Amino acid sequence: MMRVWRVWRVRIGTGVRGKGAGAGIACVTALLLAASFACRAEGDAAKADGATLESAQATEYPAQQAESAQAAKGVSPVPSQAPVPSDAVAAIDALMRSPGWAASPPDAKWRALARTRLGTPYALGCLGEEDENDADPVFRLDQADCTVLVLTNSALVRAASPADARARLIDIHYRGGTPTYASRIHFTSDRITDSPWFADITSQIAPEPLLVPVSLTLNRRENGDPLLPIDWERPLTISYLPSARYDSSVIAALPPVAGVAFVNEKNSRLGFLVSHEGILFDGKTLHHASSLTNTVADIDLRAYLFEGREKPRFDGMLFYELK
Repeated sequence: MMRVWRVWRVRIGTGVRGKGAGAGIACVTALLLAASFACRAEGDAAKADGATLESAQATEYPAQQAESAQAAKGVSPVPSQAPVPSDAVAAIDALMRSPGWAASPPDAKWRALARTRLGTPYALGCLGEEDENDADPVFRLDQADCTVLVLTNSALVRAASPADARARLIDIHYRGGTPTYASRIHFTSDRITDSPWFADITSQIAPEPLLVPVSLTLNRRENGDPLLPIDWERPLTISYLPSARYDSSVIAALPPVAGVAFVNEKNSRLGFLVSHEGILFDGKTLHHASSLTNTVADIDLRAYLFEGREKPRFDGMLFYELK
């Protein structure tokens, strides 16, 4: 019974940070049926209980080389000339001990972390609360899914060391400062609209007539049942930019480093909205943990959305500030 419980607590599209989905989604009808709905993400639309899912069957795109910090306009590179160790924790520790790290601006830290974390193995739902319900660590660097990558890098940007990053992640990922499943911020759309660490900036990137508003109640399915077994729900109206509207004017309006969350509107009937997320550099390069490559990888955002496809991979995008 405990095993099924762990499977049910899925991360819904990394829009929902429950047990298990990151760049992937899981949909459930009841606790005992949960395992049959666990899904991987990131591709052609699939169906599970009526939700639009990302599918691992989609066309894969090769990971690109990480973008050089020196190419970033107006951003000073973080010194990191020596080869970093292959061990994930040692590599990050070496980066954070490098000359200039502490005084570097946040954008430079985001870029340096992205270069260092390329190739990190993808693992669905790899964070937990280190308790009897979810023994996975509160913080880790050896694996990532899409939400875990955003959260752990956000913690590292604010931390003095990898050891300090665990405390920073608790600040970012939980309400009230105590890591429990009930206090976890499960939904990306909740996190980016009600957090001191993130802020939805979609309406600043594109004019209102181009945006599509969506109203839903997070964690409430259309039949009134909760999606996740927590005593929490939140009515939310949020506007996304349709993928077809992603163009040079949007790229020009975006900050050099931003978060991006991918929307499939059909998810709203299950009580969530976001199916995938990552970090966007210069409005063009998507840095994300991908179930297609099974690693942390970089890809051109336009190629990710459109290449080899009759319609976009997702309905649209939310852009958010990484404070």
